Amino acid sequence: MLDALNDDCQLAIIKYLNLFDQIALYEATKGTSNRLNENVAYAWKLQLFILDWRDYEKFEEMPELLDVFLSNCSATMQELKLDNVKLDFLKRWENYTFPRMKTLEYTLDSYRDDRVANEAIQTMAKLFPGLHSLKPDGDFYCVVLQKWTQMRKLDLSYTSYYECEYDWVKDIGKCQLLEELTLDSCSIESSNYDDLMALPKLHKLRLLSASNVELSKFFEKRAVDVHRIIFSDDYPNGYMTTLRKMRNVRHLNMMDIQNHFSIENLRDLIKIWKQLEQIDLIDFTIWSGEAELWQTVARCPTLKILNILNTDIREDFFEVGRRIMEETLNNRSQTLTLNCYDAHYEELILQNFKHPQLKVSFEPLKLYDDEEVEDFVEIHFQPLQSS
Repeated sequence: MLDALNDDCQLAIIKYLNLFDQIALYEATKGTSNRLNENVAYAWKLQLFILDWRDYEKFEEMPELLDVFLSNCSATMQELKLDNVKLDFLKRWENYTFPRMKTLEYTLDSYRDDRVANEAIQTMAKLFPGLHSLKPDGDFYCVVLQKWTQMRKLDLSYTSYYECEYDWVKDIGKCQLLEELTLDSCSIESSNYDDLMALPKLHKLRLLSASNVELSKFFEKRAVDVHRIIFSDDYPNGYMTTLRKMRNVRHLNMMDIQNHFSIENLRDLIKIWKQLEQIDLIDFTIWSGEAELWQTVARCPTLKILNILNTDIREDFFEVGRRIMEETLNNRSQTLTLNCYDAHYEELILQNFKHPQLKVSFEPLKLYDDEEVEDFVEIHFQPLQSS
């Protein structure tokens, strides 16, 4: 019956099967020269594989299935997530090569055994030499990065590499193709910030729970290269000294920072950031009323997009008259897009915010990668060397 379905329908069904059902389907249709068998193999080329202890147990019970799985997808596998993976399980992968593997996220089964953890990491480096993106969890030894010469994205937010006695920055600094880096603030103890920021292609840095001192050290010589800043559940008012040095910011995004950033802070930055084009304010309120909103817009003639998301704009927010809004928008040389997604009072917004120089929308916004992570500052800046 499945044979009667077209390729798109078959692939949609295969997508919803768990890995072992996919393997069973592949085995059942092998040698029949039908499209279903080919589509299972094709789906494996595109799939992000997520394996955990339940999968390891099943593979241990039926070891022949692991050989079926790896023999058919090792050559095309591109993304893999391993939860609490054991060294013995990784060793069974050594009979195969993974030339197209680009993205790896993992946690190790053994946190307290340094020898086993190090051997497991070395094994993964051998198995997946062409990685572009890596997110380890637990003990991690940055020296192994020398074997991943193609690394573009490195997320060390859940690692304990800071306990090592060597200077980890030197090892990261050898990843000359690195473009994106995430660090936990409790790990940021180095004298080689300049070496890290000298990476030629690095253009995005995310710091978890960082201090103004740490942020200042990273961008002491690169402040003018910064063009976008994201704050999530952090204290941006504590970074004002460093933020004032970043004079070319074009995009500011702040989320869930109630009481940690004032309208005075925003006005101060707008005065300095002469090229600011977009402001995103999510899950918090900075204006007590409409007049303050338009006064902010008036101070920023370069502003093109203002996103106000998940903010409860009630009837008492609006002015009785339209004078302040009209004066502000009449003086602008370009249209302002005001996006008020999930603001609860769409009719009131549409009724009050009408002007030829104003475009009102209620569109959801893709905020940032890995939206489960909180309490961070993310800085986007021009790389020293363009791709």
